[in-house]
Amino acid sequence: MALYHFSVKVLSRSSRNTVRSLAYRAGCKLYDERTGESFNYQNKPVQHVELVLPHDAPEWAVKIQELMKVDCQKGVQAFSDMVERAEKRIDAQVYREFEFALHRELTEEKNMALAREFVEDQICSHGMAAQLNFHFDVDPKTGEEKPHCHVTATLRYLEENGLSSKKERAWNSKEYLCGLRVKWEEYSNFHLKLHGYDVQIDHRCHKERGIELEPQPKLGRGVREQEKRLQQREGGERHSPITDRAQLFHECQLRNLYRIMRNPDVVLDIVTKHHATFMWADVQKVLHRYVDELPLFQRLESKLKNSNELLFLKSDVKSGEIYTTHTMLKAEKSLIEIAEKLDQSKTHSVNGEHIEYALTKAKQALEDKGGLSEDQVKAINHLVDAGQIKCVVGIAGAGKTTALGVCQDIWKAEGYAVYGLAPTGKAAQNLESKTLEQSGIQSITVHKFLKSFDEGRCHYK
Repeated sequence: MALYHFSVKVLSRSSRNTVRSLAYRAGCKLYDERTGESFNYQNKPVQHVELVLPHDAPEWAVKIQELMKVDCQKGVQAFSDMVERAEKRIDAQVYREFEFALHRELTEEKNMALAREFVEDQICSHGMAAQLNFHFDVDPKTGEEKPHCHVTATLRYLEENGLSSKKERAWNSKEYLCGLRVKWEEYSNFHLKLHGYDVQIDHRCHKERGIELEPQPKLGRGVREQEKRLQQREGGERHSPITDRAQLFHECQLRNLYRIMRNPDVVLDIVTKHHATFMWADVQKVLHRYVDELPLFQRLESKLKNSNELLFLKSDVKSGEIYTTHTMLKAEKSLIEIAEKLDQSKTHSVNGEHIEYALTKAKQALEDKGGLSEDQVKAINHLVDAGQIKCVVGIAGAGKTTALGVCQDIWKAEGYAVYGLAPTGKAAQNLESKTLEQSGIQSITVHKFLKSFDEGRCHYK
């Protein structure tokens, strides 16, 4: 199941050797000019490393990018040297690290394409250079895949002769960094949907999502190893948690366990927050997060299988038994009924003269590129026809955005106001771009619109 994880932190000399940190993330050997030390992490499995730059990056940065493609070791060393030389203070902040979980549903190539697109659009477009370090880890004990990416970004702009003399403080703003968490959710859900996966991730906390359970504190590898050593010193591994972190985790897990015992259906609620239909293994994975003891796990699993909320859909040869919940089915039926009512409502018609004028204007503007295609003309006529809901499907690059631009001209000529909603920030930016091939429609993401709606304010005036 796809999971949401996105964290941001600064790599500073005050708490670590930043050259060593970069070497660890890139899985290579680096030399620190400032201290004279070498750090070798070539035995660490890192599947891919690349440098992403702003579109107007200077030549020296492009050369480092190309060097990293040919020789990762030399490329990462050159990038490290350039960034380290720009920092003079012994306690300087050197990099900002964005760490996010990749998705087990996607292949390595598709995950890398997703991460690259996100970093190019939302990080490097502001002027940063960012090194992407892809770790497709697999737990040796359980065989569980743990793909993730470490993005180490500069804190200074790229200039012709190196990095800027001053750091850009706007990149530290809470609004920008919190916005990136939302953007990663949007990009991930779009790519998962694009590749045929009916699953979603959500950046919101349990409370905001209407889930009764508490978020459990993370037990890192260091905490688990320390706990294991202390347990063995005490005479076994079945004693109560010893470290403060382990105690907090245990107390939170216990409170969540009581909530599940009172209402096991909360497990089904968590599963359907990710995808509308699911297999029983998805239920077991969620239940296993909160229940360790096998007898209790089996009792709760039995209650879930007999729950009035659970709804069996079909048995698939490849996937096995497919389920949903009555609540989810009711919500989807409601959406279908609303769509059918909107389809029957024949409003927002337009004058045929406005259609002909806009089509002629668009064909002339795009004459050097072959004009509008026959499919685009059909799509435009379909979209502007009377009705409150329309649907057009097409592959990337088919000209959907161009067609929407023509539709906007027609609707505006009729006196309508036109606004755009998009699944990702990049899609919203494309809708707003004012070129011959794009519409220039004032747009925001669906998430931002719904948030403003829930807060009782309208984004558009």
